[in-house]
Amino acid sequence: MQEQFLFFILSSVCLLHLLICKLQYYDIRKKCLGDLCYNFSNVETLLNLQKVKSALGVGSDLDYVSCSATVYNAMIQDWMKNLEVGIPALLEDGIKVLVYAGEYDLICNWLGEHNPFIWNKFV
Repeated sequence: MQEQFLFFILSSVCLLHLLICKLQYYDIRKKCLGDLCYNFSNVETLLNLQKVKSALGVGSDLDYVSCSATVYNAMIQDWMKNLEVGIPALLEDGIKVLVYAGEYDLICNWLGEHNPFIWNKFV
């Protein structure tokens, strides 16, 4: 419990610093641009094209949005959840995974993803 509280405090300090400095969460070397720190207008335009929706099997009545409160609220229960314990079982079952996070990414735990105890026997 103390570890979670300490992590929460440190995370809050880091996020506060990012908000004050207007740095991006996914690349802390860069400043934020726009409401979500990135300009997603080209992605939104592309993913809302009818031919793209059809190719992806998305209903024509649905629109892509960069930041969905519905999706966020549905996934909030996984926030700060340690999923490390399930990874070795997936790898042992032959599930192929791609672990991708940059060293300047604040949101993804890139140090944890380099944990040799999890990955070495599967590489």
